[in-house]
This record gives sequence, structure tokens and C-alpha cells, in this order.
Amino acid sequence: MNKTYLLEVFIEHQLQQLNRPFTYVYHGTIKPEKGIRVRAPFRQQSLIGYVTDIKSVDDFNAYQSASPYPVLAITEILDEKPILSIELLSLVDTLAAQQFSSKIALLQAMLPPSLFPSKQSLRSPKIAYEEWLTIIKQPDLSTLNAYQKNWWISIKDLSKVRLHD
Repeated sequence: MNKTYLLEVFIEHQLQQLNRPFTYVYHGTIKPEKGIRVRAPFRQQSLIGYVTDIKSVDDFNAYQSASPYPVLAITEILDEKPILSIELLSLVDTLAAQQFSSKIALLQAMLPPSLFPSKQSLRSPKIAYEEWLTIIKQPDLSTLNAYQKNWWISIKDLSKVRLHD
């Protein structure tokens, strides 16, 4: 079932230091989390932004009609898991107040250069995730073929195995 969320997003713009979040709507089955990257429309461009706050909305149409400006929808969630932890987002707030720095500049400083917006990263800004299988119990060897038995012998002493392997 699709839910509706309002996302507060700091947009990375190459020419402007946008030191405030913009509100976007997300209708989807995936529950967004603070600290993920999203692709969002901004002034006829598709830019990357960082979600810093999330609110669930029951009646988006009522919210939209009460809003003085149109709330645009994000076009894509880029990360499966947050790349900025709650602690880092809190640190951004603290440092911005103490150092008089823009929040977007601090967010950018916390990330590796490969995640900065550029024409190349806008095409495919993905993070590689590894999935692991945990071995719970030994299988019945009589039900396995020769290939499966050899595979089991090679991994049986491990506590977990990469799904790719």
C-alpha cells in the first residue's frame, strides 16, 4: 500500500549555496529514511538532495490546497539505506550554528567525492551493497546433488556467506 510522505530535502546545486530544505512529496511503497539521497526536480533540473526530515501525511490533497506553493514529487530514491546517519545530521545542525556554515556545505564535506553531483553522478549515483546469507542449520546431505554437496563442504565452517558467492 502506498503511503504519502513529506520530505525535507537539502538540494545540491552547483552554482548556488541553498542553505534551507525544500519540501517534496513521495508516494510509494518504500518508507524513506533520514539521510538518504533522492533525485528531485528543482528549477527545470533534476538534482540530488539529502533527506533531513520526514513526515507522514494522511490527506496530501488537503495539505497541497493549504500550501502557498505547489509541492513537487521526488522522482527517485537513490539509496536503499541512509548514507548519512542521524548522528551526522545532528552534527550538521550543531556545526552550522557554531561555525556559521551552510548546512549543504557541511553535508557535502561529510561525503566522499564520488557522491557529489555532477553530470556523471546524476546518471547513476548508486552505492554497492553486499548481501550476506547466514547459515542456520546443516542441510540433509542425502537431498543434495554432487555440486551442492561440494558447495556445502566449502562453506560449512563459515558463519555467513556472500549471496553473490
